[in-house]
Amino acid sequence: MLFDTGFRENTVMQNADSLKIDLSTVKHVFLSHNHLDHTGGLKSLREKYMKINPSALKYVHIGKGI
Repeated sequence: MLFDTGFRENTVMQNADSLKIDLSTVKHVFLSHNHLDHTGGLKSLREKYMKINPSALKYVHIGKGI
């Protein structure tokens, strides 16, 4: 599970790479609320990791009101 996707499109990817975490195995993303600093990286994360694994970040769960 991934909770929020950061502000910049590459921040979460760079952090995961630094920590040697393979996000291509994560199927669920939870977005806490609709502020860019929580949702900004979603598109780029899905584009990158779904090429590796079509099930990666497949399910996006959003808070009420998004």
